[in-house]
Amino acid sequence: MRHRVSQAVVAEALSVAFTVHQKRERPSVLAPVKPAIDLMLREELGAPPGRRLTIRQVIERLRTEEGFTRASYSTVRDYVRLRRATLAQEPPDHAPEPSTRPAKRPD
Repeated sequence: MRHRVSQAVVAEALSVAFTVHQKRERPSVLAPVKPAIDLMLREELGAPPGRRLTIRQVIERLRTEEGFTRASYSTVRDYVRLRRATLAQEPPDHAPEPSTRPAKRPD
């Protein structure tokens, strides 16, 4: 009886069914503009780091082109960081096909 609760009370508490509340997933604030952000990031894929869009530039383009102002800087930053990493690992969409011509023979 360390906590001054009898075994009967503990047994009764354990026998009572209780519901577990599951946290509902809510859609991302960025959901309506994710395709636009992805397009921006795909356009800059081959650019050197100094030429890539900053987060502020992405936010400004979302405001002007999409009329979107609901997301915070950190929300956009986190999404862009994840997408840049993912897009960098994806194979390019239009990679050149391997040549079917026979190789030149050295003389």
